[in-house]
Amino acid sequence: MKFSLIMIFRYLLLPIILGISTFVSLNLNEIKANELDQILNIGREKLSESDYKGALKEFNKIIKNYPKIWQAFHNRGLSKFKLGDLKGALEDFTKAIELNDNSWAESYLQRAYINGATGNYDDSISDFTKAIEKGLDKYSEEQAYYLRGLAKSILEDFKGSISDFSKVIKLNPNNFEAYNERGSNQELIGNIISAKDDYQKALQIKPFNESSLNFLENLDKRKGKLISDLYKKIDIEVNKKNYKKIINLNKEIILTFEKFGEVSSIPYSSIAWNYYEIGNYKLARSYQQKALKIEKDIFGFKSERVASLLDALVVFYYEKGINLDKKYYSKVLKIKEESLAIKKSVYDEKNIRIAEGYQNLSNFYK
Repeated sequence: MKFSLIMIFRYLLLPIILGISTFVSLNLNEIKANELDQILNIGREKLSESDYKGALKEFNKIIKNYPKIWQAFHNRGLSKFKLGDLKGALEDFTKAIELNDNSWAESYLQRAYINGATGNYDDSISDFTKAIEKGLDKYSEEQAYYLRGLAKSILEDFKGSISDFSKVIKLNPNNFEAYNERGSNQELIGNIISAKDDYQKALQIKPFNESSLNFLENLDKRKGKLISDLYKKIDIEVNKKNYKKIINLNKEIILTFEKFGEVSSIPYSSIAWNYYEIGNYKLARSYQQKALKIEKDIFGFKSERVASLLDALVVFYYEKGINLDKKYYSKVLKIKEESLAIKKSVYDEKNIRIAEGYQNLSNFYK
């Protein structure tokens, strides 16, 4: 499975962007040493001042003399992380977790970042899960679910990823990136309509954001290619006059539009004409009426396209091309009158289409 480099790159950078700088206080009742407290405070100050080498030196002193202090390992892990020593940081956070029976959530969280940044996604997911279970502040919890969602997506657990991004959205409804990521995973499992909905919600939160626009543009291109390929197949069958095959291909076009949350009257009308060609007049009228309903829903009752579809519907009542059966007189008359009324509202009085409409109606009365 291929993933966007941007997505993975963002995943690797997030721990740095987040700027995690949680420093652990020393429990004096456990240590019973004022000097150790002072040394730890010096290390913490150096961390806050971004003097990571100095902080590392101070925490090394503590660990050398007091190798059972998990707080010192955690803070040294932060120092190493900031210095780019991911392996050393991972070892320190692991040691902090081993020494602390209560397993402080922050150590798991930091280790999860490193596991994710080094490609150990299963371990990263496990650590994010433990951090969440042990309790995080709202912001850290949001980030934990977000990053766990990315890790699951990389491992192709798309449903699990969708679940995590949904939790992010629940914690922060304005996180447009979570909508984009959830939409991307919805798309990967074939939920195109849900994906489009998420991309559009992301755009509502942050208009013109490039990610959402690109996602929607790619969806539109994907839909266009699928439909274009089907029409190419139809062109081949038209030359063969293979009406049944043309009908089935148009039905595939209908399903493709539906998959993308869209609808078009064109394939319905095409199906109608092909049913008419093979003598199934009832289905021809049925599909033409479906085409009419779609056009009326989209463009309203008075549009040129609706008038054209009504005129075609009249043809489908002339079964076998012979004279109209008397049982259809009233229906056809109503259709012709509706078509003429639309043309009168759309065109100028002198337009030939209106004259033709009157002529057709006159001939029908005769």
